[in-house]
Amino acid sequence: MLRVGLILLCSEGQGRGKGSYLLALGRAFEKFGHQIGYAVPEGTPASNVLRGAKLLLNGPIHSLSRDARLKNIATCGDLLFNQGFGAAETAVRKITEWSVVLSESQPEIVVSDWAPCATLAARGRIPVLVTGNAFFTPPAEMPNFPSLHDLAPVQVEEDRILSAINACVSKGGVSPLQTLPELFRGQAQAVRSFACLDPYHQWRNPETMFAPTSDLSQLVGAGEEIFVYIWQPFNQHLLDTLVEALCRLDQPVRTYSISYNSAQSDKLRDAGIFVEPEPVDPQKILSRSRLVVHGGGSMLSGLLVASGMPQIILPRSIEDLVISTKLEAAGGCRSTRLDMTDAESLTQMITAAYGDSDLVKSVHNARAELTPNPSESWADDIAAVGHALL
Repeated sequence: MLRVGLILLCSEGQGRGKGSYLLALGRAFEKFGHQIGYAVPEGTPASNVLRGAKLLLNGPIHSLSRDARLKNIATCGDLLFNQGFGAAETAVRKITEWSVVLSESQPEIVVSDWAPCATLAARGRIPVLVTGNAFFTPPAEMPNFPSLHDLAPVQVEEDRILSAINACVSKGGVSPLQTLPELFRGQAQAVRSFACLDPYHQWRNPETMFAPTSDLSQLVGAGEEIFVYIWQPFNQHLLDTLVEALCRLDQPVRTYSISYNSAQSDKLRDAGIFVEPEPVDPQKILSRSRLVVHGGGSMLSGLLVASGMPQIILPRSIEDLVISTKLEAAGGCRSTRLDMTDAESLTQMITAAYGDSDLVKSVHNARAELTPNPSESWADDIAAVGHALL
């Protein structure tokens, strides 16, 4: 029997991928007869994706300014510090504002995708499904956050952040957290990822993991293009390196980026490269392409590896670096950092990957070993986990 009730899908994430993920989940919840609301930061790419929703609320966010943020994130604790958890007054403000959102919307379930303050605000009051990609959804059972790489030391002690959070939650009569990973504890957790993209795989309960879409292998190999997709903002100097590299290629190239300036776009067009005016549907990318070059991100990386598409990742953030490192070790991609290469070397790398049958074989082997197996129904499966909390 269908049950009508409000499911509020929340995120402090600002990217287009967050909005697309929540939208897919919202549509899956609607199949169970639920009313759907979304709470994401207004005026962001995430909110633009959701702008047609019947209920779209402003998700509170109080990240540190770029100048005040830690520059070399080593753990999720460092990342949380940059999200404003380093001071009690900021934590109080975030949790209080999320409490107002929940009080005004009165949801039956909160779905929290990188919205730990929404999780805290709902604690003890409303059932919570904690979800998202693996990088932003650490297992709550860990005693602490492990280092994500060996390129920088841990910069913030977890006890400092834990004290700031507990100073707030204790005032609301909620039991204090015993560990920082408990920020990601709800009544259930459902992670959309593959094991080869998961920095917490050795700690993860495999029953909480759901494979991203999908079996689209029939679309791969139909095209000859190189598609270059840079969604997140890139430093203009690094983009100049990328643009110069692309202009040297002999293969057909199509590209999209929110960061190209007019001079860069003109230079690409003059070189015969098709510059897309807006984001491209993933199935069109797969059907027209032979190789995809992109800046990283769990959703696109997961789609490409699930589809057996060769990819080159140009990591910009720690998330991108962690994903590219793990995926490259599994044979599913090649990667290089734009700040550690030049245009000529990048052109050579792309050209070599374009015609490399060994890379194609390696990518197909990685796809065959994916766990969980690629699925078309991940959104339905995760929504079912949330629906069962009622």
